[in-house]
Amino acid sequence: MIALRLALFALLGAFLVLGPSAAADGCQTTGGTDGNVIEFTESCTTDPGGNPGHSGPNQSASAAPEPYVAYRWASMCTSDPRVNPGDVDCAAALGCPDPQQRLWQLWGRLPNGNWTTVTTGCFGGTPPAYKPPTVTPGQVLEALRRVGLPELPTVVQPAGKTLVNFDTNFYTEPRPVTLTLTLLGQRVQVEATPTTYRWNFGDGATATTSDPGAAYPNLAITHRYADARVTVHPSVETTYTARFRVGGGDWQDVGGTVTAAGPATALRIAEATPLLSGEHR
Repeated sequence: MIALRLALFALLGAFLVLGPSAAADGCQTTGGTDGNVIEFTESCTTDPGGNPGHSGPNQSASAAPEPYVAYRWASMCTSDPRVNPGDVDCAAALGCPDPQQRLWQLWGRLPNGNWTTVTTGCFGGTPPAYKPPTVTPGQVLEALRRVGLPELPTVVQPAGKTLVNFDTNFYTEPRPVTLTLTLLGQRVQVEATPTTYRWNFGDGATATTSDPGAAYPNLAITHRYADARVTVHPSVETTYTARFRVGGGDWQDVGGTVTAAGPATALRIAEATPLLSGEHR
């Protein structure tokens, strides 16, 4: 009997989630109620493809591959004319610890139009409009550190080989980074900007600058090597600051930074040998 009821509830859910499609643009919540179904739209920009994430009305969720564009509460007990109330008898809706509450099921609509179950909840009356969990700067920072930002290579002049006690030039070529993350079922746009550079010259010496350096003749970042006949491996660590916005909303600072260590490049340190030229008089 329980198995039959569960099957009927699944069929009931399929009936209830069919309805008008919702718009998604601007992060505003709209909607209304119709009998045992409450429908509203959280108008946040979405990406196609992927699978739905899962989050309850008052709980956080892990990063989801795809956000929902609309939500709908449906009572586990219904007056839908296509379902025989005698077959359902509202047993599932009476499963709340508080006998004055009834169990509702939250459905989320994916960008491709399909609906899927998000969560369930017990309410004494009409469930409140669902608000996706707030994406915090700390969550964005954690995601950026997990995803990673560009590791910049070090350009050395002269390339591959330089002289001892010679001003060797270093620089890198940074670019602003834009990317889109999906956190807590929501689309998050991120802009990251390189701000500081920690140069590892390969001989134990380091330098930190806000300047990425430049090609010769601009000698903004230089270093002199004291030991000849050795090969060193200089590199640069780039630190980024970032800002983000959720679903086209206002921009916010991430707060923390993300550091990406660039690849090392081989540099041979040679010693100049004086040579005589011309006739001696």
